[in-house]
Amino acid sequence: MITLQQQGNFRPFSRPRSIVKVNNTYVPFDSWNVDLNGYSAADTFTLTCPFRILDYLKGSTILANTPDTKTILLTQPDILVEVYGGYPTNPNNYTENDLTQLMYGYLDTIDFYFDEQGERVQIQGRNEVAPFMDTKTTDKYPNQTSSAIVTMFAQQQGLQSQITPTYTLVGTYYSDNQVQLTTDITQWDLMNYLADQEGFTLRVVGNTLYFGPRDSFLKSSTLPYTWGQNIKTLHLQRTPHAAKNIKVEVITWVPGKKTRITATASNTTSYAKRVTGTSAHQEWTETYYYPGLTKEQAQQKANTILDQLSQSELIGDLTCDGNDQQDIYQPIQLYGTGLGSDLKYWPTKVTHSFDQQQGKYGMTLNFSNLNLPTSSNGGI
Repeated sequence: MITLQQQGNFRPFSRPRSIVKVNNTYVPFDSWNVDLNGYSAADTFTLTCPFRILDYLKGSTILANTPDTKTILLTQPDILVEVYGGYPTNPNNYTENDLTQLMYGYLDTIDFYFDEQGERVQIQGRNEVAPFMDTKTTDKYPNQTSSAIVTMFAQQQGLQSQITPTYTLVGTYYSDNQVQLTTDITQWDLMNYLADQEGFTLRVVGNTLYFGPRDSFLKSSTLPYTWGQNIKTLHLQRTPHAAKNIKVEVITWVPGKKTRITATASNTTSYAKRVTGTSAHQEWTETYYYPGLTKEQAQQKANTILDQLSQSELIGDLTCDGNDQQDIYQPIQLYGTGLGSDLKYWPTKVTHSFDQQQGKYGMTLNFSNLNLPTSSNGGI
């Protein structure tokens, strides 16, 4: 272990606290997990709460059943769940305004458990990505722009939006890519396809849908994590793409025209040559779509992506006390592991967890040193 000066996100003057609300009502809870997943995926949660079987109703029907009254968990179709966590200035007097909202989503499944430990309910769900994933569309809106379609879907699902305007009719993408769209696809799949064509990222945080360049989501500052200080466990793995043949294709076109330009960059490693023809041989192929580039710009983009993929990737995971400021947009800086691994990393998944009985707030963080763009096969 390398001895360093203190470099870590410490909260020495407060204790972790959490609040859970179900349908805008504060509820007691035993524990929760919130998974903040990668781009284009839904964030998920698991919430465990005590449940009561009563002779007659006292208070809310959210976490109770009586012979005459059903819990709303069995009767209401859309149940909103909000999870807050953090370190309030006064841990004995706080509200959700003193904490960070880590989940704003809706219930998917409910499990009721009755055993010698008593009665409890486990609620699982997704963030506001869920309505888009559950809604199919047969219209592909070829005469509208990507931003207009995304705005329309956000309004239909009752979400606020932060959308970068686009100006190309999406029918151009369908014809120029020669893609075959399925008869009915989900709104989420269609929006992700359009984000890929625009070189954008699609994301939902809280009650807001974001659609814009990926770099605009990433935070410029890093959060420090130091082995031996604020890291409990740490695992690092070198996964060299350089051990594979790499081929990168960048496809572009002039909006409104049929002209299609493909730029290719490839790299054959000495290792890949030695194992060619054996079961160990692997080829890494990536395809990207960027409209409106010249041939030279497309080639430059392919070369840049190839350079990134040719690097040795370091991936890892760590566990630590919970940090309510950490999400997948927040890069980290690793310390205490030495030259070559004390690097800037980008999260690929963040899991927050809270145990109310023990008063423990923990976090697991998965990360990579390569901030790679999202690739696509060009069809949905």
